[in-house]
Amino acid sequence: LSPSELKRYEIGAILNGGGSYPNKSKRAEPSKWLDLADAYYEASVVLEDGTRIAPIWGTDAVHGHNNVYGATIFPHNIGLGATGDPDLVERIGVATAREVKATGIPWVFAPTVAVAQDYRWGRTYESFGSDAASVSALGAALVRGFESEGLATTAKHFLGDGGTLAGVDQGNFVGSKEQLLTPHLDAYAGVFNEDVPSVMASFNSWNGQKAHGSKALLNDLL
Repeated sequence: LSPSELKRYEIGAILNGGGSYPNKSKRAEPSKWLDLADAYYEASVVLEDGTRIAPIWGTDAVHGHNNVYGATIFPHNIGLGATGDPDLVERIGVATAREVKATGIPWVFAPTVAVAQDYRWGRTYESFGSDAASVSALGAALVRGFESEGLATTAKHFLGDGGTLAGVDQGNFVGSKEQLLTPHLDAYAGVFNEDVPSVMASFNSWNGQKAHGSKALLNDLL
C-alpha cells in the first residue's frame, strides 16, 4: 500500500504481511521502514479542525520481526512451546518489540494462541502446543513482553483454527459449543487476563459457518 493510496482512499489501518517491503525491496534497511512510517503518517486523514487521524500499521512479527532483513529470528511457537518457559517467551517478546519499534510500526499480529489438535494441520508450527493451559501461559507471556515496550498485540485466530476436521487449513471445526470452548477458548484466558487490545477473527468455519460471519462467535462470545 502506497502512502498516496492511503491518502486517496482514507485508509485507516495497514497490514504488513509477507512480501510487503518499503519500495518493494526485501533488503530495505530499518531507516527505509521509518521513512515509510512517516510517509503514512503525513498521508493520513486531517479533519477540518486540524485533528489528524493517524493510521495504525500492523505487522506479522510472529517469531521476531521476520519481514525485515537483518532482524533477529526466533523459533516458531512450536519450538517455544517445547521449552515450557514463559520467562524466555516474555524476553523474546521484549526483544522483538524493540526491533519492531525501530521500524516505526506500533502494532503486531501476535501471539497465536491456537491449540493444535491434528498433526496434519499445516500451521502446527504457529501453535505453542496441544495443551490449552500451556498455550494460555505462553501467549500471556508474549503479550507482556510486547506491551512492556508499548506495542499493541493481537491474539489470533478466534476461534478453533487448531481444531479443524482432519487438520485442513482454513477448514471446518465440527463440534458443539462446549467442544469449541474447551480447549480452544480456554487458551485465550492468559491473553485476556493481560488485556490484549485486539483479537483477529479466524479463517476457519464452525459447523459450516465462517468465523468472520458468526454473530455467535464475534458479537456474543468474544
